Amino acid sequence: MVDGEDGASSSGHSHSSNTGTPQPQPHELQPAPPPPPPNQACAACKHQRRKCTPECELAPYFPADRPARFRNAHRLFGIKNILRIMKKANALGGQETRDDAATSVIYESDAREADPVFGAAGIARKLSLELNSLEAELAAVRSQVESFRRAAAAQQPRPPAPTAATALVVPQAGLNLNPIAQAPYFPPPMAAMMLQEQTAANQVHVAAPDDVHQPVDDYIVEPLDAVDAATITTAAERHEDDRAPLARATTEKAP
Repeated sequence: MVDGEDGASSSGHSHSSNTGTPQPQPHELQPAPPPPPPNQACAACKHQRRKCTPECELAPYFPADRPARFRNAHRLFGIKNILRIMKKANALGGQETRDDAATSVIYESDAREADPVFGAAGIARKLSLELNSLEAELAAVRSQVESFRRAAAAQQPRPPAPTAATALVVPQAGLNLNPIAQAPYFPPPMAAMMLQEQTAANQVHVAAPDDVHQPVDDYIVEPLDAVDAATITTAAERHEDDRAPLARATTEKAP
Protein backbone atom coordinates (compact mmCIF):
# COMPACT_ATOMS: atom_id res chain seq x y z
CA MET A 1 0.00 0.00 0.00
CA VAL A 2 2.80 2.35 0.80
CA ASP A 3 4.57 1.51 -2.40
CA GLY A 4 1.40 2.14 -4.34
CA GLU A 5 0.85 5.50 -2.68
CA ASP A 6 4.46 6.44 -3.25
CA GLY A 7 4.17 5.46 -6.89
CA ALA A 8 0.95 7.42 -7.29
CA SER A 9 2.46 10.48 -5.66
CA SER A 10 5.58 10.26 -7.78
CA SER A 11 3.55 9.83 -10.94
CA GLY A 12 1.37 12.81 -9.98
CA HIS A 13 4.43 14.96 -9.33
CA SER A 14 5.96 14.04 -12.62
CA HIS A 15 2.69 14.79 -14.39
CA SER A 16 2.44 18.24 -12.78
CA SER A 17 6.06 19.03 -13.62
CA ASN A 18 5.55 18.07 -17.26
CA THR A 19 2.48 20.27 -17.61
CA GLY A 20 4.17 23.35 -16.05
CA THR A 21 7.27 23.39 -18.36
CA PRO A 22 6.70 24.83 -21.93
CA GLN A 23 7.58 22.48 -24.72
CA PRO A 24 10.09 23.72 -27.34
CA GLN A 25 8.72 24.54 -30.79
CA PRO A 26 10.00 22.76 -33.92
CA HIS A 27 11.67 25.89 -35.33
CA GLU A 28 13.56 26.42 -32.08
CA LEU A 29 15.22 23.09 -32.44
CA GLN A 30 16.95 24.14 -35.71
CA PRO A 31 20.56 25.28 -35.23
CA ALA A 32 21.51 28.93 -35.96
CA PRO A 33 23.40 29.62 -39.20
CA PRO A 34 27.15 29.64 -38.75
CA PRO A 35 28.81 33.06 -38.65
CA PRO A 36 30.81 34.08 -41.71
CA PRO A 37 34.46 33.18 -41.59
CA PRO A 38 36.61 36.04 -40.32
CA ASN A 39 39.21 35.67 -43.07
CA GLN A 40 36.80 35.53 -46.00
CA ALA A 41 38.37 36.74 -49.22
CA CYS A 42 37.05 39.89 -50.91
CA ALA A 43 35.47 39.77 -54.33
CA ALA A 44 38.72 40.83 -56.03
CA CYS A 45 40.83 38.18 -54.30
CA LYS A 46 38.14 35.56 -54.84
CA HIS A 47 38.13 36.38 -58.55
CA GLN A 48 41.91 36.00 -58.64
CA ARG A 49 41.72 32.90 -56.43
CA ARG A 50 44.21 34.12 -53.93
CA LYS A 51 44.22 34.63 -50.19
CA CYS A 52 42.94 38.01 -49.03
CA THR A 53 45.21 39.73 -46.52
CA PRO A 54 44.35 42.61 -44.15
CA GLU A 55 46.54 44.86 -46.32
CA CYS A 56 44.40 44.25 -49.42
CA GLU A 57 43.70 47.60 -51.12
CA LEU A 58 40.52 46.44 -52.85
CA ALA A 59 38.81 44.77 -49.87
CA PRO A 60 37.11 47.99 -48.52
CA TYR A 61 35.51 48.68 -51.91
CA PHE A 62 34.70 45.20 -53.21
CA PRO A 63 33.42 43.09 -50.29
CA ALA A 64 32.76 39.37 -50.61
CA ASP A 65 28.96 39.83 -50.75
CA ARG A 66 29.18 42.15 -53.80
CA PRO A 67 30.72 40.06 -56.56
CA ALA A 68 28.78 41.86 -59.34
CA ARG A 69 30.37 45.17 -58.40
CA PHE A 70 33.88 43.87 -58.91
CA ARG A 71 32.86 42.01 -62.05
CA ASN A 72 31.61 45.22 -63.70
CA ALA A 73 34.69 47.22 -62.65
CA HIS A 74 37.06 44.49 -63.80
CA ARG A 75 35.28 44.24 -67.15
CA LEU A 76 35.50 48.00 -67.81
CA PHE A 77 38.85 48.98 -66.25
CA GLY A 78 40.80 45.91 -65.21
CA ILE A 79 42.53 45.28 -61.89
CA LYS A 80 45.77 47.03 -62.86
CA ASN A 81 44.01 50.20 -63.96
CA ILE A 82 41.87 50.25 -60.82
CA LEU A 83 44.95 49.97 -58.62
CA ARG A 84 46.75 52.66 -60.65
CA ILE A 85 43.82 55.08 -60.33
CA MET A 86 43.54 54.54 -56.59
CA LYS A 87 47.28 54.94 -56.08
CA LYS A 88 47.37 58.20 -58.04
CA ALA A 89 44.37 59.57 -56.12
CA ASN A 90 46.00 58.66 -52.81
CA ALA A 91 49.13 60.56 -53.80
CA LEU A 92 47.13 63.64 -54.76
CA GLY A 93 44.70 64.00 -51.85
CA GLY A 94 45.14 61.15 -49.40
CA GLN A 95 42.58 58.62 -48.21
CA GLU A 96 39.55 60.81 -48.92
CA THR A 97 40.50 61.37 -52.56
CA ARG A 98 41.22 57.67 -52.89
CA ASP A 99 37.74 56.81 -51.63
CA ASP A 100 36.20 59.26 -54.11
CA ALA A 101 38.15 57.70 -56.98
CA ALA A 102 37.01 54.19 -56.03
CA THR A 103 33.40 55.40 -55.81
CA SER A 104 33.68 56.95 -59.28
CA VAL A 105 35.08 53.72 -60.72
CA ILE A 106 32.23 51.70 -59.23
CA TYR A 107 29.55 54.17 -60.38
CA GLU A 108 30.84 54.33 -63.94
CA SER A 109 31.13 50.54 -64.12
CA ASP A 110 27.55 50.04 -62.93
CA ALA A 111 26.30 52.70 -65.38
CA ARG A 112 28.05 50.94 -68.25
CA GLU A 113 26.45 47.69 -67.20
CA ALA A 114 22.99 49.33 -67.17
CA ASP A 115 23.53 51.22 -70.46
CA PRO A 116 26.21 49.60 -72.62
CA VAL A 117 25.95 52.32 -75.30
CA PHE A 118 26.21 55.58 -73.36
CA GLY A 119 27.07 54.51 -69.83
CA ALA A 120 27.65 57.39 -67.41
CA ALA A 121 27.56 59.87 -70.32
CA GLY A 122 23.92 58.94 -70.90
CA ILE A 123 23.09 59.75 -67.28
CA ALA A 124 24.90 63.09 -67.54
CA ARG A 125 23.07 63.92 -70.78
CA LYS A 126 19.72 63.06 -69.21
CA LEU A 127 20.41 65.29 -66.22
CA SER A 128 21.55 68.12 -68.51
CA LEU A 129 18.32 67.98 -70.52
CA GLU A 130 16.29 67.99 -67.32
CA LEU A 131 18.23 71.01 -66.06
CA ASN A 132 17.62 72.94 -69.30
CA SER A 133 13.91 72.15 -69.12
CA LEU A 134 13.68 73.40 -65.55
CA GLU A 135 15.55 76.60 -66.41
CA ALA A 136 13.18 77.30 -69.32
CA GLU A 137 10.18 76.70 -67.07
CA LEU A 138 11.60 79.03 -64.44
CA ALA A 139 12.16 81.77 -67.04
CA ALA A 140 8.55 81.43 -68.24
CA VAL A 141 7.23 81.69 -64.68
CA ARG A 142 9.32 84.81 -64.02
CA SER A 143 8.07 86.43 -67.22
CA GLN A 144 4.48 85.69 -66.24
CA VAL A 145 4.99 87.15 -62.77
CA GLU A 146 6.46 90.31 -64.30
CA SER A 147 3.47 90.70 -66.62
CA PHE A 148 1.10 90.32 -63.65
CA ARG A 149 2.99 93.04 -61.77
CA ARG A 150 2.75 95.44 -64.70
CA ALA A 151 -0.97 94.79 -65.08
CA ALA A 152 -1.56 95.40 -61.36
CA ALA A 153 0.43 98.64 -61.49
CA ALA A 154 -1.58 99.84 -64.51
CA GLN A 155 -4.89 99.20 -62.71
CA GLN A 156 -3.98 101.28 -59.66
CA PRO A 157 -5.53 104.83 -59.67
CA ARG A 158 -3.03 107.57 -60.29
CA PRO A 159 -2.94 110.62 -57.94
CA PRO A 160 -4.47 113.82 -59.42
CA ALA A 161 -2.11 116.36 -60.91
CA PRO A 162 -1.48 119.37 -58.62
CA THR A 163 -3.28 122.57 -59.67
CA ALA A 164 -2.12 126.19 -59.29
CA ALA A 165 -4.28 126.73 -56.19
CA THR A 166 -3.01 123.65 -54.40
CA ALA A 167 0.56 124.51 -55.37
CA LEU A 168 0.24 127.95 -53.67
CA VAL A 169 -1.58 126.77 -50.55
CA VAL A 170 0.20 123.50 -49.82
CA PRO A 171 3.98 123.72 -50.25
CA GLN A 172 6.07 120.64 -50.80
CA ALA A 173 7.33 118.97 -47.65
CA GLY A 174 11.03 119.10 -46.89
CA LEU A 175 11.76 122.33 -48.87
CA ASN A 176 13.15 125.46 -47.20
CA LEU A 177 10.96 128.04 -48.95
CA ASN A 178 11.47 131.80 -48.69
CA PRO A 179 8.93 133.38 -46.27
CA ILE A 180 8.52 136.33 -48.62
CA ALA A 181 7.68 134.01 -51.50
CA GLN A 182 5.07 132.29 -49.32
CA ALA A 183 3.22 135.56 -48.53
CA PRO A 184 -0.26 135.85 -50.07
CA TYR A 185 -0.80 138.13 -53.02
CA PHE A 186 -2.61 141.45 -52.49
CA PRO A 187 -3.55 144.23 -54.93
CA PRO A 188 -1.25 147.32 -55.06
CA PRO A 189 -3.29 149.56 -52.64
CA MET A 190 -3.57 146.79 -50.07
CA ALA A 191 0.12 146.00 -50.51
CA ALA A 192 0.96 149.58 -49.56
CA MET A 193 -1.13 149.32 -46.41
CA MET A 194 0.54 146.05 -45.46
CA LEU A 195 3.95 147.64 -46.03
CA GLN A 196 2.98 150.50 -43.72
CA GLU A 197 1.97 148.08 -40.95
CA GLN A 198 5.21 146.13 -41.27
CA THR A 199 7.25 149.35 -41.14
CA ALA A 200 5.42 150.47 -38.01
CA ALA A 201 6.09 147.15 -36.34
CA ASN A 202 9.81 147.38 -37.16
CA GLN A 203 10.13 150.91 -35.75
CA VAL A 204 8.89 149.97 -32.27
CA HIS A 205 11.59 150.77 -29.75
CA VAL A 206 12.92 147.67 -27.98
CA ALA A 207 14.46 148.05 -24.53
CA ALA A 208 18.14 147.28 -24.15
CA PRO A 209 19.30 144.69 -21.60
CA ASP A 210 20.45 147.47 -19.23
CA ASP A 211 17.08 149.24 -19.36
CA VAL A 212 15.01 146.27 -18.28
CA HIS A 213 14.32 147.77 -14.83
CA GLN A 214 13.28 151.20 -16.10
CA PRO A 215 9.60 152.13 -15.71
CA VAL A 216 7.26 151.76 -18.55
CA ASP A 217 6.47 155.53 -18.64
CA ASP A 218 10.00 156.33 -19.88
CA TYR A 219 9.27 154.74 -23.21
CA ILE A 220 7.97 157.21 -25.76
CA VAL A 221 6.60 155.79 -28.94
CA GLU A 222 6.75 158.35 -31.71
CA PRO A 223 3.85 158.47 -34.13
CA LEU A 224 4.41 157.03 -37.52
CA ASP A 225 5.15 159.27 -40.47
CA ALA A 226 2.54 159.68 -43.07
CA VAL A 227 2.70 157.30 -45.93
CA ASP A 228 4.15 158.74 -49.04
CA ALA A 229 1.41 160.01 -51.30
CA ALA A 230 3.14 158.52 -54.26
CA THR A 231 2.62 154.98 -52.94
CA ILE A 232 -1.14 155.40 -52.72
CA THR A 233 -2.38 156.91 -55.92
CA THR A 234 -5.57 156.41 -57.71
CA ALA A 235 -6.40 156.44 -61.36
CA ALA A 236 -8.07 159.89 -61.10
CA GLU A 237 -4.84 161.58 -59.90
CA ARG A 238 -2.72 160.26 -62.73
CA HIS A 239 -2.08 162.38 -65.81
CA GLU A 240 -2.75 161.34 -69.30
CA ASP A 241 0.85 160.23 -69.81
CA ASP A 242 0.42 157.66 -67.01
CA ARG A 243 2.78 159.43 -64.65
CA ALA A 244 2.00 160.10 -61.03
CA PRO A 245 2.15 163.72 -59.70
CA LEU A 246 5.09 164.80 -57.67
CA ALA A 247 4.99 163.61 -54.09
CA ARG A 248 4.62 166.12 -51.32
CA ALA A 249 6.63 165.24 -48.28
CA THR A 250 4.72 165.79 -45.08
CA THR A 251 6.66 165.53 -41.91
CA GLU A 252 4.32 166.12 -39.07
CA LYS A 253 5.61 165.29 -35.68
CA ALA A 254 3.86 165.05 -32.37
CA PRO A 255 3.96 168.19 -30.09
